[in-house]
Order: sequence, then C-alpha cells, then structure tokens
Amino acid sequence: MIPHQITLYNFLSYGATPQLISFEGYSLICLSGRNGHGKSALLDAMTWALWGQARKTTGTAKPDEGLLRLGARSMMVMFEFYVDARLYRVRRELTMRPGNKPYVTLDISVYDTQAEQFHSLTDKTIRQTQEVINRILGLEYDTYVNSAYLRQGNANEFSQKSPKDRKKILTAILGIDKYDALQTRALERARDYSAQVAVLKELILCDEQELATYDAVVLQEQIVTADVVRCMNEIAVQEKDRAILQESYAQYTAKQREYQLRTESFAQEHAALNAQRRAWGAIVAAYRRDVAVTRGLLSRGQIQEWLSQLRAQEMAARGLQRETLALQQQAMVVEKSIFMREQKLQQELAIAQHELTQKLQAADLACQQARGFEKQLRTQREQLLAEIAIITRQQEDGGREVARLTEEMAAYTLVRNRFEKRKTFYNTYVPRMRWLGGQQQELSHKAAMVGDESPSCPLCEQMLSSKRKQFLQEKLHKEAGIVAHQATRLQRVLESLKTLLIQDHAKVKEGEVLQSALQTACGQQEVNAARHAHLQVRLMSVDEALAKATSEATMLQERLALVVAEKSKFELDARELLVHDSELVQLRQKEKEVGLQRANIAYDEQRHALLEQEIAAAEKQAVEIERLDERRAQLASQRADIDAQRRQIKESARLLVEKEAALCALLPSEAERVRLTMALAEIEKKGAALRQQKEDAVKKQGQVTAQRMRLDEQKKQMVLRAAEVAALEARQYDCVALAQAWSKNGIQALLIEQAIPEIEFEANELLSRLSSNQAHVFIESLRDLKRGGARETLDIKIADVMGVRPYEMFSGGEAFRIDFALRIAISKLLAKRAGAHLQILIIDEGFGSQDEEGLAQLMQALYAVQEDFAKIIVVTHLPTFKENFPVHFIVEKGAAGSIVSVEQRG
Repeated sequence: MIPHQITLYNFLSYGATPQLISFEGYSLICLSGRNGHGKSALLDAMTWALWGQARKTTGTAKPDEGLLRLGARSMMVMFEFYVDARLYRVRRELTMRPGNKPYVTLDISVYDTQAEQFHSLTDKTIRQTQEVINRILGLEYDTYVNSAYLRQGNANEFSQKSPKDRKKILTAILGIDKYDALQTRALERARDYSAQVAVLKELILCDEQELATYDAVVLQEQIVTADVVRCMNEIAVQEKDRAILQESYAQYTAKQREYQLRTESFAQEHAALNAQRRAWGAIVAAYRRDVAVTRGLLSRGQIQEWLSQLRAQEMAARGLQRETLALQQQAMVVEKSIFMREQKLQQELAIAQHELTQKLQAADLACQQARGFEKQLRTQREQLLAEIAIITRQQEDGGREVARLTEEMAAYTLVRNRFEKRKTFYNTYVPRMRWLGGQQQELSHKAAMVGDESPSCPLCEQMLSSKRKQFLQEKLHKEAGIVAHQATRLQRVLESLKTLLIQDHAKVKEGEVLQSALQTACGQQEVNAARHAHLQVRLMSVDEALAKATSEATMLQERLALVVAEKSKFELDARELLVHDSELVQLRQKEKEVGLQRANIAYDEQRHALLEQEIAAAEKQAVEIERLDERRAQLASQRADIDAQRRQIKESARLLVEKEAALCALLPSEAERVRLTMALAEIEKKGAALRQQKEDAVKKQGQVTAQRMRLDEQKKQMVLRAAEVAALEARQYDCVALAQAWSKNGIQALLIEQAIPEIEFEANELLSRLSSNQAHVFIESLRDLKRGGARETLDIKIADVMGVRPYEMFSGGEAFRIDFALRIAISKLLAKRAGAHLQILIIDEGFGSQDEEGLAQLMQALYAVQEDFAKIIVVTHLPTFKENFPVHFIVEKGAAGSIVSVEQRG
C-alpha cells in the first residue's frame, strides 16, 4: 500500500473546508508542527479511512464520534493509494442524524485506465466492503499498527506484548492464520467421516440381522420349487385327457360339417329350381305382353294418312327456316366485318402498346439493376461491418489476454524479485553459518582452556578464582548454547531456502515462457489494428459508392414513374378509339337492321323439331307393325316349348323332395354334443384350477427367489460397506493427521521458526548500526520447562557487552532502538510476504529518549532502509533531527482548522 493523496474535512482538528494532501513524488517525508496542530490526526485519518479505527476516546458510545470536529455534524476522509500498481480510492463518511444517531457510509473503487474513471468495488454492507478492503491490502488494523505504523507512545507495542500476542501478530504478518481455517475444515471432515462410519456400521449391523434368515429363505425356495414341479406334472396329465375329448368333439364336428355341406348343396339345387321357375314365368309373361300389344296397334292405312299430314306441315316450316338462315348469314358477314375492323384497330394499338411495354420494361430493368447494385453494396457494407465487429472483438479479447498476461507477468516479476531476494538471503546466511561454526569452535576452545586446572586465565594470564572460573565456564557454555541454537535454526532456514529457490527457479522459467506469449499477443494486437484500419478504409469507399448508387436508383425510379403514366394515358386513348371509330359505328347499325328483319319472320324452331320427331315416331310405328305381323306367326310355335319346360320343372321338384328326406337321416345327435361339451367344460375347469395353483406357486417362488436375491445383494452391499468403512476410517485418520499438521504446533510453528532468523537478521543489521555493533537480538521460539520438555513461546532477548538479558532490563533509549529495529524488521518482512501489500513505514515521535549520537544513527538507519519502502513518514519535534529530511509537511492550526503545506529543503 503506497499513499497517493488524502482528502479530509471535520476530522479531529481539520476544518469544514475539504483539504487535499498529495504524497505523490515524495519518498522520505517529515511531518512537523507544534503539538496538537494535527500531525498524528493526519495519520489517524488514513487508518480510519482504511479500517474505521483510529485513536480511542473515552466517554463516547461510538469511537467514531470522538473523531468528529467539535460542533460539526459530519466528517469525511477520502484516501487514494496504490497496490500492485493499481490506484484505489476509499471514502468513509460519518453523519450524525437527528437524535445523535451516527450513520457511516463506506465506498471503495479502483481506477480504470482505459475508461479513465473509477469503477466501484463496494459490496452490499459495510462489513462486506471492509472485507474487500482487507483482501486488497492483505492485512488488518492490528497487524498494521504492530508492524509498519509506530504510533506515538506505542513504539514498544510489539515488544511489550505477551509471547502469545507476539506470536499471534507474527502469524497474521506471515499469513499463516489461514491454517487455522484448514485445521477447522480438517476436523470437520474428520467428524463427518466419523458420523458416516457410525451410520455405515449401524447399516452393517442391520444387514447382519437380516442375513440371519438366509438359510430359512433358501429352504422355503426349495419347497416352493417342488410345488411348482408337481403342479406342472398334474397339468401335463390333464392336458392328455383334454386332448382325447377334443379329438371326440372334432369327430362330432366333422359329421355336423358334412350335414351342413349337404344342406347347402340341397339349398343350391332348390334355389336353381326356383330360378328356373322364375325364368319360365318371365317367358310366359313376355308371351302374354306380345299378344296384348298386337291387339292395340293402328292399321297400315291410318299410319300412311297421318304421315302425309305431318310431312306437309314440315315442308312449310322448312321455307321459313331457309329465310331465317339467309338473314343469319348476312348478320354473320356484318359481325365478321366488325370483328375484322376491331382486330385491325387492336393490332395497331397492340404495336403501340408493345413499344410502350418494352420501354417500361427497359426502365424497370434499369431500376431493378440499380436497386440490385445498391443491395449488393449494402450487403458488402454489412459484411465489412461484421468483419470490423469480429476484429474489434478480437482486439478486445487480445487486450484482455494482454492484460491477463501482463498481470501474470507482474506476478512472475514478484516471483523473480522474491527469487533474487531469497538468493541474496541464502548467500548472506551461508557466510553467517560458517561464522557461527567458527564461533562454536572458538567458544569450545575457550571453554576447554578455562576448564583446565591452571589457576591463571589462558587469555590475559590473570589469576582466576574458582568462582570466577565457574562463572566464565557457565557464561561460555551459555553463549555456546545460544550459538548452537542459532546454527541449528539457521541450518533449517538454509535447507528451506534452498528448496524454495529450486521451486522459484522453475517459476522464473515459466515467467520467461509467459513473456514470449505476451510478445506474441502484442504482435497479434498490432496485426488486428492494421486489419481494422484497412477495413475502415474499405467501408468508407463502399459508403461513397452506396450513396451514388442510391441517388442513381432514385433517378431511375422517377423515370419509371413517367413511363407508367404515359402507358396509362395510351390505354385510355385506345379505349376511346374502339368506341368512336366511324366504320365500326356503320357496321354496328347494319347489324341492328338485320336483327330486326330476323325478328319479323314467324319461324318456330321448336315446333319444327317436334314435327320432325312425330314423323320419325310414325315411321317407326309403321316398321313395328310389320315386325308384329311376323311375331304373330312365331307365337304359335312358342306355346309348345313353354308346355315342355313346365313338365321338366315339376320333375325336378319331385327329385328335391326325395333328397330332403335322405338328408334328415344324416343329422348328428344333439345329446352327444351336449355330453362332449360338458366333459370339455369340466376338464377345462380342472385345468384352470391347476394353472391357478401353478401361478400361485410360481408367484410365491418369485417372491422367495427375490427375497433370496435381495439377501445375496445385501451380502455384497455389506462387503462394500465394510470396505467403505475402512476407507472412511483411513480418511478420518488422514484428516486428524492433517489437523495436527495444520495446528499451531505444526506447520504454523515451523513457518514461524523459519521466519525468526529473517527477522533476527534484519533487526540485527539495523541494530548493529544503532548500537555500534554492540547489541544483538535473539528471538526464542522454545522455552525449556523445569519438569522437562519445552513449550512454544516468543521471547525477545538481547546480547550486548553485559551478556544476554531480557528486553525488560534495558533503558528507555536502548529499548527504543531495539523496538525500532524489531519494528523495521517486521515491516520489511511484511512487505516481502505474498498477500501483504505494504510499502510504507510510519514513525510517530519516540525520538526524545535518544542523544545526538543515537539520533544520527537513527537517521542513518532510515536512509539505509529507504530502498525497502516506497514511502517513509516520520513525525518529530526535534530540530536537529528533522533538519535531515528533504521534504517537510508543515501542519499549522488556525481558526478554521489545521492546514498542511509542503516545503522542500533539498
């Protein structure tokens, strides 16, 4: 987190006029001003904006209300800062509603470089929005004030805390508190597996109880199967008896069928006789009709007289018909002349109309071609727009891909930087490991020399008492133990660093591959941009051609409308010409005169047709009379044939009566049919009973077999459940093991143990400058117990010329230097750890306990650590100390509130 600028009003000593304070362009800043003018308030505004926490006040229901300027009803702080090169803005505002009810609003947004505006990341509630801010920063308020922010009067806040609280803070800084959640999840999984195992064992117990009846079910299945076999045997015997009865009934049915066949043959012969009788009756009836007809006809003389009268009337009608036909022919000639004249006129009009139609078609074709060309251009334009849209999407996708690859490259850049720093640490720790080995040998040699029986010191040759020698031996053994502990711990750190370096080296190689992919994506973006520009040029040319084609099509459409109007006028003139032509008028007048003459002739065509029909009927009757004369001669001979047929029919009827008597003798016995039917019904009843018994037995067999198969399946299921119980118990054991590994005494303790040498190294690097290489910090993570064994702790011990002493034994000035070194080391550790985005160091007062030499050493230390932080902000009143800073933010308090001005002093 790197501060960019802050805007605040009505916050503590700052007034109602919003004040903007920019930190951009400054790396080492000194906040100076008189007491109470608002230096610490400016720092509190940052923490209140980010976490809603600042200095605590008493006598207020809500801590926020104590930050409100006296007499004001609302206050606001808007803080902008960078995290991973992205600019964020947090705005927190407090408003006092009626009834003195405070109302707080919180917003966070990120700056979008493409849209050049802030994009909101605010969630539904303040709690959820605060979680978003914590995720972005990677740390919470307590971690911040115990590492990067040395508050006024609280520089020793980390050192003065209990070992348990120190360990908690270090856990948060290292980001290993996530293992608590993993441990909780592992324990929950273990409990879930335990519950599943209990349920499965209960099911296995139920399965064992049900499988106790397996042998009884198998025995019952065998009994039911025997019943099914018995029923099937009885059904087979019954089927044989039934077959014998069916054969007897078939013989009876064959006799009955033969009787029916003979009955049908007799019926056919009887029907043939009846048909013969009907035919004979028809012949007799026709003969009688012919006799009746010959009696009612006219004589030949009467027919001839009637024909003469009809032919005279027909001759008169023919004369009138000829006159009518002559007039009709004359009318046809006139009609033909009219038709010819109309045809001539219509041909002339058709020629002219054809010419107009061709002209209209040509104009329409030209218009259609113009519209088709216009449509083609519009299609081409749509295709170009579609291609431009595709290229645009590809550019957007490519941009997102480039952004994604850039973000990943940023992550890999962090990995590469981390790799280089770890490599530097490794190269730094290796000589220190050798130095510790030399120290061990030197301390062992000194202890051996002090332990000999010589009464003088082997180094200074002064006389030593036994008590002094014992004191020196204990001191050397204690120092040797400290050096051995440091060497062991440093050895573990070196091994871990070596493993991490190998892993980071592989990730660095992946980063090189990712950089190649980023270059390829950027090249593709350039190709897409060129293609997009080319398509835009083509689109402009198509738009120009489309505008020209549209104008030409409109002009052709107007020309087509003129031709259509000309054709309509021609058709109107043509209709007038056909109505008023002089020759046509004369011919139509002549046609009317011929029609009047035809109407004056009294020719009845229908009467003429009736006369012709009567003549034809009379002639036909004359012919019929001649035929009937011949028929009368034939009737005498037909009478003898009719009498012969009547005698033959009587003989056939007598033979049929004899056949009917013989047929009655073939009729089968009804009693035999009843007996066979009853026997078949009885055997069918017995068969149905047997089949029902078989079905019941088969159904019971199916039920028992299903029960037996279910028990077999249950056996398999019980085996599977037993295997599942074993697998779940193994998983439960794994989860318990993982929970123990993720506990505070597992991986967390190991990670803290690995981080302690890094804190010690950074703190000692700085402390050596502040104490002229006279003091060294040791952090003990284990404490020996009197009853044996050890327990986890986080004790701070310092070694100087006086020996190894606890932190509490040092004076105020010495303690401040130790606190300063530890806090700087923790801040640098926090800045290096992934997920904790901290690049700022804030020191609020605390320098009053230092002499001039100590202040000079502190200033040198600040300049030494300046490369590790993007910004360092120091609050001080000491004139000799603040003169060393290049940039001063001077805070002055007026009637309207505190005002901040910037002064650069080189």
